[in-house]
Amino acid sequence: MSKADKMTKLTLTRWSADWRGATELYEQAANGFRASSKYEKAKVALEKASKGQEMQASYPTLRLSSAAICCM
Repeated sequence: MSKADKMTKLTLTRWSADWRGATELYEQAANGFRASSKYEKAKVALEKASKGQEMQASYPTLRLSSAAICCM
């Protein structure tokens, strides 16, 4: 998840965030957390993936529903 966080930060050399790549990494992290039964961390990763989709102007509700299902 730290790689994805770095992709969303702006620096002197990166003037725009790479939300597409970060969203993909957040989803991978969420799947890994879910597989290892760390549901709270999976929920946080899916919420960040949802924000990434929102920043890409796509529909984020799908990932939030995944977060709700994973934490039941």
